[in-house]
Amino acid sequence: HDGEERPPRQGSLLPGGDVLPPGPVTIKGQRDAGAVTFTWTYSAALDDDQYRYRLADGSVRNTRERSVTLTVPGGVEACLEVMVYRNDGSPGSRDWSPKVCVR
Repeated sequence: HDGEERPPRQGSLLPGGDVLPPGPVTIKGQRDAGAVTFTWTYSAALDDDQYRYRLADGSVRNTRERSVTLTVPGGVEACLEVMVYRNDGSPGSRDWSPKVCVR
């Protein structure tokens, strides 16, 4: 620590200034023409949280946004699971969120 004051972090703080871990992730999916947009929310979110998401085929990708839009042909089911990672290395999600699918 170099002695400089850091700005307070946005999010829920525990006594002593520790940040609460992220709460359970809730995903919503919306189909629009040839795409599905998934958005997610959770408690104790921080501005610099990052996310890992897993698709139905098992592939895993990273994003800094709380949403992802996938190109999915009509009638084809799209599924997504999300895990939260803290940018500062503090604990994020322990497990993948429940899978949400949109047809």
